[in-house]
Amino acid sequence: SYTGTTTIRGGDVLLGGNSALGNTSLLAVNGGSRFNLNGYTQSVQSISNNGTVLLGSGLLTSGAFTNAGVMDLGTGTLALTAGGSSSSTGGLTGDGLLNVQGGT
Repeated sequence: SYTGTTTIRGGDVLLGGNSALGNTSLLAVNGGSRFNLNGYTQSVQSISNNGTVLLGSGLLTSGAFTNAGVMDLGTGTLALTAGGSSSSTGGLTGDGLLNVQGGT
């Protein structure tokens, strides 16, 4: 039932199960921080990444996406339902899938 903002201010966060963050309204990953999906599935309303997001083989679904850090798709999938932007050179890496389902 959690619907608040999740901010990773420092260090590493390793997801331990599917939907562990509930229905997070904003996943904010600050510079120097890492969010590791660890192969699980998570949906959030939006992502603001200034650090590093690692999908592994997982599925991360988000509305809006803003990236100024590194989004490593690994072999997983990033599904965007409201589009997004990336201002980071080399900020989108890995062999996974980027699925833009809406937005620009």
